[in-house]
Amino acid sequence: PYVFSRTLNEAGVKDRVLIGLAEQPITSLKVHGVFENGDRLRDAYHGDVLTVENGEVSFSTGRKIALLEYAS
Repeated sequence: PYVFSRTLNEAGVKDRVLIGLAEQPITSLKVHGVFENGDRLRDAYHGDVLTVENGEVSFSTGRKIALLEYAS
């Protein structure tokens, strides 16, 4: 998959997202370097809440696109 992230930390605003795009459905994404083990993330496209384990998140169903952000 093609994976990239965006971070914002200015004027008191802190935000971080990771986007994953794939031609074939994927069931996991490596997120190390962007998110830490134990972080709870939400896939904004699918609504799933996931926990980072061993530097990655796993999806219950395959998907071609994911937009991961901190879960509130």
